[in-house]
Amino acid sequence: MRRIAAVVAAIAIPVLLVAGCRAAQPAGAGHVTAPSTTTPDKSARTPTSPGSTAAPPAIETPPVEPSGYPTDYHRAVLAAWSSHDTARLALLTSDPDNFLAIPGHPDQNWTPVQCGGAVGSEYCGYENRDGDAITIRVGRQAFTEHKWHVANLHRWDPITFPADPKAYADEFLHAWIDGYHTRMLMLSLPQVVDHFNALGLIDDSYTITTKDTASHTHVRITRAGGFNQTIAIRNQQVALRLPHAIDGFA
Repeated sequence: MRRIAAVVAAIAIPVLLVAGCRAAQPAGAGHVTAPSTTTPDKSARTPTSPGSTAAPPAIETPPVEPSGYPTDYHRAVLAAWSSHDTARLALLTSDPDNFLAIPGHPDQNWTPVQCGGAVGSEYCGYENRDGDAITIRVGRQAFTEHKWHVANLHRWDPITFPADPKAYADEFLHAWIDGYHTRMLMLSLPQVVDHFNALGLIDDSYTITTKDTASHTHVRITRAGGFNQTIAIRNQQVALRLPHAIDGFA
């Protein structure tokens, strides 16, 4: 035990001597000044140069409509186009230029006709007071994921008044089959529209034959399964490409 105590005492004496020497050093002797640790003002930094390892700026997200993501996407597209809101139209669609390229100044009072789906898409058709029709397509999956630019113009179908009685009748029949009530009224008279709306719908696999008289062309429409209807078309109205040429049925 005495030997261990003597060894400890021998070690402690030099340590105390060293400590005493350090305490005796004049102030500042052998002192090294540490570099400044003051944080530079970030606002004074210059923009990051190319090749810098600094974090890139955040990617801007697309603007969101004031009312949020539209629940009726088709109607939102139609509203943006109708109001000439090109920024919103570009946000909602993948082909805004196709909408903006529609010629003339179509009536912008739109009534929904029907919506239907096919191959992951939802198609909605509308008609205005002049009988023009538009169909807008929206991708279903992208819509459920609340993505933007998911709509496009599927079809712009302005009303026409053909100068040929057979073509005029065909325009009316397609309007009936597709559910465009206003277009039917533009091509015929209300009693003709009521008559056809009371019939069972057919598809477009019908046959048209015509028989001319001095004032009218009688157009017969037949289809397998017993469908057999005749409509009367005023020749003068057709020749002048005027509305309401179909004025009778049998």
